[in-house]
Amino acid sequence: MQEPLGEWQGRGPCIGEDPDVFFPSHGDPGTKAREFCAACPVRSDCLNYATESDKFGIWGGLDRLDQQERRT
Repeated sequence: MQEPLGEWQGRGPCIGEDPDVFFPSHGDPGTKAREFCAACPVRSDCLNYATESDKFGIWGGLDRLDQQERRT
């Protein structure tokens, strides 16, 4: 079992969802994941974690490319 990333993780509506939703295959925009993230109460915590860790996948409604654009 994966350890929680922070206390915020347990409050995300994505808990228990299929992880493949958040790690879409090449060319898939990850629409379902982004829908989860849009109304998420811990979106900013999730996005901060992913940005600091340079995580692959959709975190806080953004993928790695979105995060790179956000930083510039």
